[in-house]
Amino acid sequence: MITLFLFLFLSVAQHQTDEIVWQPGIELTWNDFTRRTGVPELYKAFSHTGIRYEVTAPDGEVDIVIIPFFSSTKSWVHVDFMNESLLNHERGHFYITVIYARLMEDALKEFEVDADTFMQGNLQVQVQEIFQAFYNEMDLAQGRYDKETEHGTNDDIQYKWDEWFKTKMALK
Repeated sequence: MITLFLFLFLSVAQHQTDEIVWQPGIELTWNDFTRRTGVPELYKAFSHTGIRYEVTAPDGEVDIVIIPFFSSTKSWVHVDFMNESLLNHERGHFYITVIYARLMEDALKEFEVDADTFMQGNLQVQVQEIFQAFYNEMDLAQGRYDKETEHGTNDDIQYKWDEWFKTKMALK
């Protein structure tokens, strides 16, 4: 029996100590954006979010844990634009990440089988492919969010996204 057979990380960024892992009820603040930079004519802020996963089998049964995170040191805000409206928009980027993490988690539940079946069936390849497909969809959603909301400056569209976030985030 295999007690610990696989430990995987896959994300845009490697696991770092600057990560804020999603926790319900805890919202990002401007203090979580440790860098004060940017070119105000281009962007006012940037949220670096990502998802990684871990596959373990401490008791012979595979457990896949999906971890959405926000990187404090890779995220920034220009000091002239630190307001609640922009912060709300940047939080939306983290919400999108969390929503896709939940979708991944649901899709990968079927791979939580006994370790022998997982290894013999080479299921880690399928897990990685599914993870990557959802990650790619998340990236597209992030771009669509910025485009539609005009980076948070279109209040009507931002409101629609905010309502969508409330609905999706309340599901779990």
